[in-house]
Amino acid sequence: MPTLTAHQIAASTGGRLHGDAGRAVSRVAGAQSGGDGVLGYVASAAEQEAFRGGGFSVLIVGPDVDPTLAAAVVQLEDPRLGFAQIAAQLRPPEPFAAGVHASAVVEPSALVDGASIGPRAVVGAGARVGRGTRLGPGVVVGADAVVGRGCRLDAGVVLYAGVVLGDRVRIQSGAVLGAPGFGHVRGVDGWVDFPQLGGVEVGDDVWIGANACIAGGALTTTRVGRGARIDNLVQIGHGVVVGERACVAALAGVSGSASIGADAQLGGQVGVGPGAHVGAGAVVGGQTGVLSGGRVPAGEVWLGTPPGPRAETLRSWAVQRTLPELRRRVRALERLLPTPDDE
Repeated sequence: MPTLTAHQIAASTGGRLHGDAGRAVSRVAGAQSGGDGVLGYVASAAEQEAFRGGGFSVLIVGPDVDPTLAAAVVQLEDPRLGFAQIAAQLRPPEPFAAGVHASAVVEPSALVDGASIGPRAVVGAGARVGRGTRLGPGVVVGADAVVGRGCRLDAGVVLYAGVVLGDRVRIQSGAVLGAPGFGHVRGVDGWVDFPQLGGVEVGDDVWIGANACIAGGALTTTRVGRGARIDNLVQIGHGVVVGERACVAALAGVSGSASIGADAQLGGQVGVGPGAHVGAGAVVGGQTGVLSGGRVPAGEVWLGTPPGPRAETLRSWAVQRTLPELRRRVRALERLLPTPDDE
């Protein structure tokens, strides 16, 4: 099991070390769960009493936290980030053995290069699965799909034909990539299906949550950029472009041909209409609705439906709370005014 000293943790994170530099940790835990060899983190002084006397060998803490809280303390501007980075280093590697389970189906024309193919998984004709990749039970990799190196697809993930994944992509159970998009045109006698000919391309180091759905493009390809994070139960429509390192939280829906800029963040239950654009680095708060063709400027925080800049929207919401009282006062003033019969 990997072990790191307080000195190594400070050097790795660029933090300021207080206390015993030789204190070593091999696992992480939260408040009330400390002990010998355990690393914890304290985000702010408001939380520190829950950790005092908790027996942690090393604590990663924020700049306002007591530096004597544990035998060894590493102070950082962003302790949560530092804790996550060190936790990744302490995580023991998962055992891996390449091979194809007896119940799996791998078409003869598929290329499986040093991957692990789980029970009842299916790899279609012409598909390619890279070295070090794990396909869990019941995973389906469609014909001519490509899965890069070091990927992990959990149980029940489905990749339709032609989907392309980069390296080190993590997809959790039940996610579906490449299903035909929701493209229908109303005709005189009902709906006519619009051609759904495009695929899905996912960049390196992307994380996709459970039961997320990323539709194949209509006439263009749906793209998810390198390092993006897609939460559980997210819907990404056909032809959408999600920029590098963008983050989309649970239950959000992005309509066809919309685009999400690099490093943008969409909160939970956000709706983005067809052809809308969220600029690079923008933050769209939970339950906000970006209407069809709408634009959220790069780097800004927007809220509401229709959305607006955060400060402006908060002021509008504050005024809305006063409307009943304002209505009462206006009616009282109206009763003081002369009526037409009095003139």
